[in-house]
Amino acid sequence: MSRVSKLPPEKVRKGGNQGGNKGRNLVFSVPTFVNSSNNDDLHGSSVWISVHEAGNLLGVTSRAVKKACKAGKYVTRLVPGNGGMQYQIALSSLPETAQLRYRKERLEVMDRDLGRPAEGLVRRDAGAELDLGELQRLYCESPDYNRKKFEKYYPFFHSVGYFMHRSLPPYSRLLQLIEEWNGYPEHQVLTYKSVKRVEGELREHGYAAFFGNYGQSVGEHRSFASIPGEGVADHLYKTFRVNYLKASAPTIQMCYRLVKLEAKRLGVDVALLPSAVTFDRAVKSELQRQYGVSAASALYWARFGADAWARKFGNYCDRNDDELAANNTWIFDHMQVDLMVKSPDGVLRRFWLTGILDMRSWKFLYYSLSTVPPCTDDIKLAYIGAVTKYGAPDRVYLDNGKDFRSRDFSGQTKKVRVQYSELFLQSVLGMTGVEHITFAIPRNAKAKRIERWFKKLHNHLERVIGDGYTGSNSTERTAELSAMIKAGKVMGYEEFVAVVDTVVGMMNEEPMSRKDDRDDGLSPNAVFERFGEERPMVEPDIVYRITGRMSTSRQVGRNGFEDSEVSKRIGHKALYWGD
Repeated sequence: MSRVSKLPPEKVRKGGNQGGNKGRNLVFSVPTFVNSSNNDDLHGSSVWISVHEAGNLLGVTSRAVKKACKAGKYVTRLVPGNGGMQYQIALSSLPETAQLRYRKERLEVMDRDLGRPAEGLVRRDAGAELDLGELQRLYCESPDYNRKKFEKYYPFFHSVGYFMHRSLPPYSRLLQLIEEWNGYPEHQVLTYKSVKRVEGELREHGYAAFFGNYGQSVGEHRSFASIPGEGVADHLYKTFRVNYLKASAPTIQMCYRLVKLEAKRLGVDVALLPSAVTFDRAVKSELQRQYGVSAASALYWARFGADAWARKFGNYCDRNDDELAANNTWIFDHMQVDLMVKSPDGVLRRFWLTGILDMRSWKFLYYSLSTVPPCTDDIKLAYIGAVTKYGAPDRVYLDNGKDFRSRDFSGQTKKVRVQYSELFLQSVLGMTGVEHITFAIPRNAKAKRIERWFKKLHNHLERVIGDGYTGSNSTERTAELSAMIKAGKVMGYEEFVAVVDTVVGMMNEEPMSRKDDRDDGLSPNAVFERFGEERPMVEPDIVYRITGRMSTSRQVGRNGFEDSEVSKRIGHKALYWGD
């Protein structure tokens, strides 16, 4: 008799319960013989199986099996196969459950191929079946929310004949049945792991395994009022609250353990304490009343402060650049490249990049490199390169650092910021015709668009080039990268500059998603060309003056003029005098 295991035809499947009722037509056989001349290899002493077969027997992926083979967990051998050498695993080295599953599947295959008569099959008697009256009683007494488990699993178990034989089909066949079951949209999705879990619960608890246990503890919850002693409940609540609101963000269960320890110290019965969820809800309700925001938002505010909350949850306004012309407003800032580079003097260094970005088009206009933290000279160098190529902008958006607030570059100091003054007119920006200067809000990186461009550069450049990558923090630098840097296997300066130029050019040509329909899908270069405005070019003599320092008045004493900066460097007064 050949083995039959078919699900009902699709045309009769109208629901989970109907599909389950059709399962009475399914026939599952259990072979009773094990001593056959055709199955001498079932004991696994000389059986070698593939990685895929071992994964099916163990219920894991092929990748996990290969990892276990490399770790020496199983007895293996390498044999030639498609794509090179492949693992074969000795069946005897697998767990006993996997070996039994292999033997059972082989016996069933032989049972089907040899056409065993019906006498060779056994069937459990009716006395071993579950009590249907118990199932009906549980279904009537259970609330709707506890019947959901029944509606999910009972039709499948009924359709595969579990209640007829008190066992599920073998592993490979069960996987096939689950896949076919999940193919019908009216069925709830099942997994092999969940089905096997329910089978174990059925053997232990009977039909009760098909119903949830929600609501069993109604009336058993404790409140803060059940804690004996004056002020003890308030003290335990504060213990939970203080630990729960720490910036390290400990878990609820960890804070609840501390409450239990404190209760034991005070002599309070731990069984009288409310649950951890009760403490959590009490804290969040208090925070909601205090801050007037949602629970998650209030918890973040209490843990990390108002500034961090404003950055994550606060209201914001999108900058509208629709009417802004390209090449009108430039943004300046610095970044340190996370790559070790061999500088011209042969020393490994991390370079600083001072860049200029056009606000409307996101086109990166110019940059300068420095081996030391950048100063005003590096800003001037980048600015002069951009001005000679694109003309002077109307507005500039500057970082709040002191190198941008220098008298040489912007004519502004931290204390004095006057839009039009003698200092401004004598500065680099004043001499090139810039009309407006805006300084970024301190410690507010999200306000500067160039910071997001630096993040893109980080992903396009530093993460792609493995040689010399230092990582943004210590956790990103692996042992291999550290060894590579220590051995000096990094780029030279000329190669580094060529790579940066290539990446910047690629980013300027890469299409971008934008909120403005006119710019959406266009590259920075395309937006710059389409919506750019002609800016006045800077005369060569002005550029020559910009390269020098701004002149200031100095006092000439009886011994001449002292250069204080040179004096500090050489250790004694540097005096200059003449007739």
